[in-house]
Amino acid sequence: MAGEKYLKGYLISRGWKLAKIHNLEDLLDEAVKHNKKLEKFYDLVTVITGYYFEEKYPFGKSEISLEEIKEQMPEVKELISLIKSDFEGD
Repeated sequence: MAGEKYLKGYLISRGWKLAKIHNLEDLLDEAVKHNKKLEKFYDLVTVITGYYFEEKYPFGKSEISLEEIKEQMPEVKELISLIKSDFEGD
């Protein structure tokens, strides 16, 4: 997921040591320490983390629809845009 990669890249640029983490809530906890504006994305990353675990470790048929994923895209793009803008401020 692009948001995970952007969060990890952002954290690495801030001195975070890369860790094998896929829980976006944990990554966002770390990112918020550097940029409080990222706090508004907790609901988004909770949903997306659920998507990841449902697809990675399915216990039956996935219930994630393409429509659900598409609904999240504007907010994912906003998250990525905010991360990128923070790099411009460096």
